[in-house]
Amino acid sequence: MLNSKEPLMELASVNTALPEEYRYNNKTIQTSIFKKPVEGRVWVSAEGLSGDKQADLKCHGGEHKAVYAFSLGEYEYWKPHVADSVMSAGYFGENLSIQGANLEQLYIGDRLRIGNCVMEITQPRVPCFKLALRAGNKALPKYFIDRAKTGFYLRVIKAGIIEKGQPIELMEGHRDGLSVEAVFKAFFEKGFPDRVKINTLALCIDALSEEWKAMIRKII
Repeated sequence: MLNSKEPLMELASVNTALPEEYRYNNKTIQTSIFKKPVEGRVWVSAEGLSGDKQADLKCHGGEHKAVYAFSLGEYEYWKPHVADSVMSAGYFGENLSIQGANLEQLYIGDRLRIGNCVMEITQPRVPCFKLALRAGNKALPKYFIDRAKTGFYLRVIKAGIIEKGQPIELMEGHRDGLSVEAVFKAFFEKGFPDRVKINTLALCIDALSEEWKAMIRKII
C-alpha cells in the first residue's frame, strides 16, 4: 500500500470515446482521442474500458496498452499550448485522469488497484500526430516529448469496476526498478545520464511491453 512518503492518488475522471472521422492535413482519419468524462461505474477488462474503442489498433490498444493514464496536474502547464480555452478531463486522450500521479515515483511494473480492478504499468506514452489534431498545435507532440511527462499505459491484471473519486492504491511497487519518467528520458534524451545503462536495464523488466523493448533495441 502507499506509505506516508508517497503521493496519494485519486481517480479524478474516467474518460471514453468511440472512433470518429476528422480532417487533418487534408486527409480524413479516424481517431478516438476526443475522450469525454463518463459518470457512474465503468467496467474494465483486458480489452480496455467499456464504451471505449481504439481507431488504430497497430499503435493503440492491445494487452499492454489497454488503458492510458495521465496526470491531471499537468493540465495547467499545457493551457498556453492548446487551442481550446477549456480543457475537460480526457483532453489528452487518457482513459484515466489521475490526481497526484508523479512519473518520477511510479515505476514500470507497479500494480495499481482502483476499486476491484488491478492494473500494471507497462510503458510510457509516445505522443503521435493525433495529439496535435486534438490540441490544434502541430508542435505539441514534440513539446510532449521534451516535457517527458506523457503518462503511462496499463495492462489489466484483474478485470473490475472503477468509478471517478476512488482512491488509487499502489499494491505492488518496484522501487528497485526504473520509473516511468526515467525509461522515457533514457530513450529520447541522448545526453541523459547513464542512458545506455538504463536502457539496458529496461530490457530486463518483465512488465515492460515488447513494443517498448523493440524500440530500445534499435538504439543500443
